[in-house]
Amino acid sequence: MLAIETAHIALRPFLPDDAPRIAALLENGAVAQTTALIPHPYGLADAESWIAVHRELARTGDEYIFAITKKPKKDVVGAIGVRGKPDRFGHIGYWVGEKYWGQGLATEALQSVVAIGFDWLHADFLTALALHSNPASCRVLEKSNFTPTGTTDMPHRDWPGKQRFVHYRLERETWERARTVAERGESQ
Repeated sequence: MLAIETAHIALRPFLPDDAPRIAALLENGAVAQTTALIPHPYGLADAESWIAVHRELARTGDEYIFAITKKPKKDVVGAIGVRGKPDRFGHIGYWVGEKYWGQGLATEALQSVVAIGFDWLHADFLTALALHSNPASCRVLEKSNFTPTGTTDMPHRDWPGKQRFVHYRLERETWERARTVAERGESQ
């Protein structure tokens, strides 16, 4: 699997040595509250098990999961994945450690992974879900040209009852138009 570099981040496959860093980023539970899939508590064994399945998922083309690393030191600050076929949570999922919130890192990572979804996986559209109670994640998706298409109330493992999730969708045509406009702007 390849690595991708942008202005402020690099995306690369996770390594077994990243497990302690993942566990540390997720230990306080703040990230778990903002996502659908990360449990709390989350320990070293959880991180090791999660990283261990990445290679097989990529080999089968089911999902490509990347470490989001912050330049210049390339410390792991989060994760992002794109699935070839959406599950109930969509094609794309991501998280960034609480210390790194509000720095634009998730947006930069999402925009890179969207290109993989369209260019590698040949998707006609991409989908994602965000908790309604997580407006920052909704903004990340909207800044990346995803459009809200509805809501669903589903159980969230850390809260009683159901939580509202917002469905987002990005059409290939919309992405191609936005990419063309961005490329024209960069060349001027």
